[in-house]
Amino acid sequence: MPRISVINSAVPDAIVAGNTSVRPVFSCSSALTLQSISTINCFDIANFFLAQQDENAGDTISNLKLQKLLYYAQGYHLGMFSSPLFPERIEAWTHGPVVSAVYHKYKTFSGGAILPTEEISLKQFTRSQVDFLNEIYNVFGQYSAWKLRDMTHNEDPWKETPLNCEISRSVMQNYFKQFITRDEEQV
Repeated sequence: MPRISVINSAVPDAIVAGNTSVRPVFSCSSALTLQSISTINCFDIANFFLAQQDENAGDTISNLKLQKLLYYAQGYHLGMFSSPLFPERIEAWTHGPVVSAVYHKYKTFSGGAILPTEEISLKQFTRSQVDFLNEIYNVFGQYSAWKLRDMTHNEDPWKETPLNCEISRSVMQNYFKQFITRDEEQV
């Protein structure tokens, strides 16, 4: 099965070293397709990411980190497939991109780890969506909430959007498209 993969594993190390202007480059096979009309929403994606955390290993997700994971998932999906992964809007807030509805659902956790409160099912996701979201989590989930916040503050979609306004999907698509390469179909 074709999958999305990071083709330059040194790039995340550059980000950790403080070079937040460098982004992972994703490669996707032209045979990989996701549903063109999303049947999932921001809460489905949030639940997917929350299910990835391992509290025993010290891998937890705060509301701030969750917001950035949603942003990167939406951004890379727009860049790769020219369609949104979920229909809800992303806004430019003081601490970076935010999906308002998800923020409000989890704001009672403040800056602490969000504990999943509902059964998480993958039934609503296609195999391609699961592969895509796993890749996003593998690349960006390793960073702290504040590191992700700082990364988004150096990116055009957030920098070019007035605070408390919607970040344009076309701006996100154009920005993230530059980090996508398409593999030739294998014969």
